[in-house]
Amino acid sequence: MTEQETTVKSNSLSIILPIDPEQPTDLQRTYTSIIKSVSIADINEYEILIVSQTSPEGKSDEATLQVIKDLLIEDPNVAHIHNPVFVGLGLQYRQGINKAVKDYVMVIPPYRSVEESSLASLMLYLGQADAIFTYSGNTDAESSEIRYVSRGYSFLCNLLFALNLKSYTGILTAKRELLTKIPLRSSDTTCLAETSIYLAKSGVSYLELPYTVKSNTNLERYRNIADALGIFGSLASLFWRVNIKEERVASGQKIINQSNFTLPVPNESPDLNAIYQFASGNAVQVLHQVIVYLGKSVDRHFCPPKISDNGHLADWSPGVQDAFNIFKVVKVLNSITTKVIAMVSIADTVSDKVSKKKRRSKKKKDQVSLTVIMPAYNEATKLLSAYERATWAINKADIPDYEILAITNLCPDNSHDSTPDIAANIAQSDTHVRHIHNDAYVGLGFKYRQGVSEAKKYYTMMIPGDGEFDEDSVAEVISNIGKADIVIPYISNQEVRPPERQTTSRTFTLLCNKLFGLNIRYYNGICIIPTDYLRAVPMSCDNFAYMAEILIYLIKSGADYLEVPWKIKRVEGSKAFRPESVNEVLETMSTLFWKINIEGSRVALPTNGRS
Repeated sequence: MTEQETTVKSNSLSIILPIDPEQPTDLQRTYTSIIKSVSIADINEYEILIVSQTSPEGKSDEATLQVIKDLLIEDPNVAHIHNPVFVGLGLQYRQGINKAVKDYVMVIPPYRSVEESSLASLMLYLGQADAIFTYSGNTDAESSEIRYVSRGYSFLCNLLFALNLKSYTGILTAKRELLTKIPLRSSDTTCLAETSIYLAKSGVSYLELPYTVKSNTNLERYRNIADALGIFGSLASLFWRVNIKEERVASGQKIINQSNFTLPVPNESPDLNAIYQFASGNAVQVLHQVIVYLGKSVDRHFCPPKISDNGHLADWSPGVQDAFNIFKVVKVLNSITTKVIAMVSIADTVSDKVSKKKRRSKKKKDQVSLTVIMPAYNEATKLLSAYERATWAINKADIPDYEILAITNLCPDNSHDSTPDIAANIAQSDTHVRHIHNDAYVGLGFKYRQGVSEAKKYYTMMIPGDGEFDEDSVAEVISNIGKADIVIPYISNQEVRPPERQTTSRTFTLLCNKLFGLNIRYYNGICIIPTDYLRAVPMSCDNFAYMAEILIYLIKSGADYLEVPWKIKRVEGSKAFRPESVNEVLETMSTLFWKINIEGSRVALPTNGRS
C-alpha cells in the first residue's frame, strides 16, 4: 500500500443531505448511491446527516420522513435533524456542519443527483486538498435553461469576487475545521457559493473536479423571481463582507494581499486586469475607478459641440437627445404606475372593509391567552431582568393564561456568553417558561418563526430579551388585546434612541409605507397577533425586517389593527444597524415587493372560532 493510499483511507467523512419538501428527492436512491460510493472509495468511517424541514406553508413530505425513520433503524451511521419550520438550505447546511464530527464534510444539495462512480471518484481525492469544488461534467444532460442560469451565476460570482471557479452550486467537500470557522449567514442556495468564496479568498488549497449528473434537476428553482432577488441580496451582503470588510478564514496559513493596481493617469483607459485582481483588496478604489472611467465615456458621448442659445433639444448631441427622451418616457410610466397603485390601494381598502365584518374577533378578558416569545442573543447580563419585568407586565395586564418562550442560539463561531444556561435556569424555576435552544447561529426572524411554531396560546407577541422596554408601557400594550385583530405599538419616546438609530428607523418605516401603500407608524414593535394568523403567513425573513413582512402580509390581506404608544428604555446602540444588515433588509423588501405588489400574494385569514 502506498503512502498516498494510506492517507486517503485514514480520512473520515460526514455527508450532509439537506431535504427540501418543495424539491422532492428519492432519498432511498440517494442513500443507496452514497453507500455504494463510500464502499468503492473504501471509506469505512463515515456518517450521513439528513437535515429536513417543512415547506414555507408548514407542510412536510411524509413519505420522505418515513424513509428517514427506516434508515435510522437500519443504519447506525445515519443521523437526522428535523426542523418543524421552513429554515432554508443555508441553515440546514450550518446545522449539518455543527453536527458533523468527521475530518471532512461533503454537502450534496437537494437538487443534485449523481452517478455512484462519479461520487466515489470525488471521495478518492480526500486528503489531497483542503477543499474540493465540483462542476457538472456532462452539461448535455441538463436543459439549456439550467446551463445558462448556472453559467451566468458562476460568471457573476467570479466577477464580483475576482475568482475563476467553474461552478458555485455543485457538491462541496472541505475540512470540517475550516467550515466551522466560516461566518456563514446566507439562508438560501447562496450558502454554497458563500463557502466556496470564503475558502478560495482565504488561500486554502483546493481542487476543481467534474462529476456526472444522474438526472435532471428541478427547473422550478430557477423560475421564482422572488428567490432570484433574494440571491442577489445575499451576494450583495457577501460582497460587503469579503471585499469591503476583507473577512477571511484563519486557515493556519499567512495570507498576504498584494496588488499591482495603480490609478491610471488622465486620458488613459484603466488596467482592467489589475482592477480585477485588486477587487478583493480595496473595492472602494475599484468602484471609484470604474465610475471615473464611465464618467469620461459619458462625457465624450453626451457633451454637445456648442451651448445652445435657444435651448432647443435639436442643438444637442444625439446622446443627450436620447437621454432626454428616455427621461420623458420614464416620467410617463411613473405617472401611470402611481395612478394604478392608487386604484389598487382603493380596491384593497374596500375589500378589507367587507372582509373585516366577516372576521372581526372579540374575545372576553377571561378567554385571552398569550404566548410571549423572548429571543435572547448574548444577553447574559440582561435576560433575567427582562424576564422578571415581562412577567410583571403580564400580571399587571391581568393575563393569567400565558407562557414565555425563551429562545437562544450560539454565535457564528459556536460560542455563547452563558445566555442559554441562564434561560435554562429560568425555565426550571418557572412553569410558565419554556427554553428553546439552537445549536447554531440563527437570526431574529428565525427565532420568531420558531416561537410561533411552538406557541400554545391564542395570541402571540415578542418581548426582547435585552430588556430595553418599559414594563408599565408593555402592560398598557397588552391591555389592548382584543380591540383589533392586531395591536401595533409605536415608540412614543424616540428621543432616548441615538440619532443614527432614529434615522434608520424612520427611513425603514417610510420605505415600507411607500412600497406597500400603507401608513403604519412603526414596523418593529412588540406586536400582538393571533397565533393562527401568524401561522397563515409564509414567513421567510431571518433578519430584523421579519415583523414588517408579517404586518404587510396581514394588513394587505384584510386584517384590521390598532396602533398604540409604548416606551422603551434608553439604548446606546443597535444590533440591527450593520452594513450587512442593511443588505439583508433590502433583500427582504425587494422579495416582499415582488410577492405582494407583482404576484398579488395574500393570505387567507383564519375564521375558526371568530364571529
